[in-house]
Amino acid sequence: LEGVDKLLRGIAVYRKRDPVDSEESEFVQNMFDCLCSMMLLPTHQVNFGKVQGLELMIRMMRERKFSANLALKLADHAVRHCPANCQIFVDKLGLKLKKGPRAKGKAAVREGEEHVTSIIQSLCRYCTGTAVARALNKFTENRFEKLERLLEMHEEYTQAVREADAARLRGEVQQIDHELELDPEEQLYLDRCDAGLFTLQQVDVILVRLANMGNRQVADELLRLLGVKGVSVEEVLETVSEYCSHLDDSAKVERDELRGFAAALARPEKQSKEEAPREDEKRGKAEKRPADEKRERKNAGEEQRAEKNEKRPREEKRDKKDVGEEEKHEKDAKRPKEEKREKKERKEPKGRKDEKEERR
Repeated sequence: LEGVDKLLRGIAVYRKRDPVDSEESEFVQNMFDCLCSMMLLPTHQVNFGKVQGLELMIRMMRERKFSANLALKLADHAVRHCPANCQIFVDKLGLKLKKGPRAKGKAAVREGEEHVTSIIQSLCRYCTGTAVARALNKFTENRFEKLERLLEMHEEYTQAVREADAARLRGEVQQIDHELELDPEEQLYLDRCDAGLFTLQQVDVILVRLANMGNRQVADELLRLLGVKGVSVEEVLETVSEYCSHLDDSAKVERDELRGFAAALARPEKQSKEEAPREDEKRGKAEKRPADEKRERKNAGEEQRAEKNEKRPREEKRDKKDVGEEEKHEKDAKRPKEEKREKKERKEPKGRKDEKEERR
């Protein structure tokens, strides 16, 4: 505890000021490296949290001075596999940091992203209660912009690892750490981690954990963004599987946990693939339905026309018959009147003749 406290007092001087020369810069870096090495022991991690080491790291990162990048690295080592420090990091507003430390050059940017993703992965794994809820809510802010950034990093580091693998196959990349005397398979894995595989694994582990943290909104948005970005779930699960395969027996709990999360994430994807043909069939039926209705209407119209054409001769015949009968009735009704008129006309001349004769 005294050693951790003395080293923290030594680096606290550089919270608001930068080293004067290169020797002082090296001295500051050595103190940070000593603290990072001490964080390999859980007791030192707990002591680091007790003496307010994480609060100091958060303040240094906010100042964005020379020690900011070193503070980010030390904070990563302090929260790794330490639930107590993860809770402290969230409680002391470590999630409120809006801007990361200044990074000069592509290598410095990649190193910073490596430590940031490692911290987030630790928070997602070890935080509980309101702390994990606050960590999860950060991914829902501003229309899931941080979730979208994770997928962008997945694409960037996937491309970087593929380019490194292609360069290695062409013989353009030499192996690193010849003094370690590792077998070729382990050496290849370490080379790929240096090329960006470790950061890619941390990003994909975060994605798998976010999909299984009980927030339906985040899980649905994650699957939607995977489809929008053109990233397959199998690609993410393959990276997580490779990460799990290189964990030893001491990390059995983490390995089993991640494999369970990966299986749970693969299940909705499988269901969506099975439902896709059904939706296509429904869509096809829905598209066919208007055509079928149109065809049915056409057939019904033709049948009605045929029926009308069949009925027309009958109706015309019936109409002619009715007209003939009406004319016949009219003739029959007119006939007695005409006959009576004719008789009258016939009788009139005779009467007139008699009158004339009588007059004479």
